[in-house]
Amino acid sequence: MDKELIIVLERIATALEKIADTLNKNPAEKPIFVRQSNVKEVGKTDNIVNNYRIIEEFLNSRNIKIKHIPPEEEVDKILDKIAVYMGNNFSLIRSFYELIKHNINSGLTVKLELKNKRQEEINAICNLAKRLHEIAFLEEYKYFNSPKYILYARPNRIPKVMSFFSGKWLERFIKSQTILLLQKMNPNLNIGYLLNPQIKLPNGDDFEFDLLLSVENDIYWFEAKTGDYQRYMEKYSKISKILELGFERSFMILTDITPTGAEALRTIFYMNVVPIENFSEEFNKIIIKYKSTSLEPNNLSEQNTQ
Repeated sequence: MDKELIIVLERIATALEKIADTLNKNPAEKPIFVRQSNVKEVGKTDNIVNNYRIIEEFLNSRNIKIKHIPPEEEVDKILDKIAVYMGNNFSLIRSFYELIKHNINSGLTVKLELKNKRQEEINAICNLAKRLHEIAFLEEYKYFNSPKYILYARPNRIPKVMSFFSGKWLERFIKSQTILLLQKMNPNLNIGYLLNPQIKLPNGDDFEFDLLLSVENDIYWFEAKTGDYQRYMEKYSKISKILELGFERSFMILTDITPTGAEALRTIFYMNVVPIENFSEEFNKIIIKYKSTSLEPNNLSEQNTQ
């Protein structure tokens, strides 16, 4: 294991003890942590048994071969929770996230002025920064309250951190959020997933899916992009034809598109293109629609294959 990653994991173990002392110190001109208020959290999905055999069988039926499935690590559970926080509060933390993402390669401390932000935005941003600092994804985090309202942060530059900020967090959010919505509807569903499986297409080309999800006998495909999605659309359109999942089971989730732009892409590429802010609502509508058919345990789905 990477030496720097080991340091990250060790820091996670001691972070909670340190944060307790920090919360008791709150002079006006000292760095402070803002308590969470009016921001969204979700339930736990740690108890899922990942049964992805149905996904493997589906890919085999399409002459798609799995080359590699990334192993899951204990730290992934922590990152999943942070990703869900980011996804459910993206409109509030967008300015902070984009600042970090755009400066991740510089190694420099970034500055975010929060004086003109609503208190709800300040709370969400500071709570996210605090969580990232606790697990050493931010090497530096300081927030100066009134009258300055300035946040300073410097991201760690190890590969796991850089990939998280560049877009892996969005994939984790989609995985965790879809499972949560499904379990909320029916806790006894047979659910499986493959996150970032490397595969070989029928023509021999290599490809990596962001997320494949099985719900009973249905398969769902998700691609997530935090930018530069335009150059992927033609490839996704071709893969959509191979998978033959249909519009309602092929998703592209984007952080930088308007609802109008998403609607235009849907009609062109026959994928369900959704802004991140609308994803949970859109997916929930689809699973409710099929609740009496394909999402009932042990029921084969015929409607989605028509």
